[in-house]
This record gives sequence, C-alpha cells and structure tokens, in this order.
Amino acid sequence: MESNDSQDNIAGEGWIEFMLIFSVVLIVIGLVLDHTMASSDRGYLVPSPVELIVGSMITIGGVMFLFTVFVLILIRS
Repeated sequence: MESNDSQDNIAGEGWIEFMLIFSVVLIVIGLVLDHTMASSDRGYLVPSPVELIVGSMITIGGVMFLFTVFVLILIRS
C-alpha cells in the first residue's frame, strides 16, 4: 500500500507535465501569431504595435510558464 506522500508526488508530476505541455503550446501559438501578423500583406513594411504586443505577450507567457515548470522541477527533486 502506498503512502499519501507517494500519491501526492504522482499527482504533482502530472500537473508539472501538463504545465510543461501548456507552456510549449503557448510559445508555439505566440510565435505563429507573431509571424502571421508580421507577414500580413497590408502594404506596410512594419507591423503595428498592437500586432507586436499580442504575439510577444503570448510568447512571453509561454516562456514564463516554462521557467516556472523548471523551477518546480528543481524544487521537487
């Protein structure tokens, strides 16, 4: 029979794996949005500030989640 500590550890690992996958998905979505908005054919050479902010914020959010996952992994080990 497993103790409560090992069951909590298994549940914690599942949460960390979910956060890792979520952060990678956010980074990919942010990069795709940034590339799509930057290469839109509007006749402008430079994307608007709003387009840059949206793609950058999503990418930065993904990087922050990824950093949080790595910190949690280091703390738990």
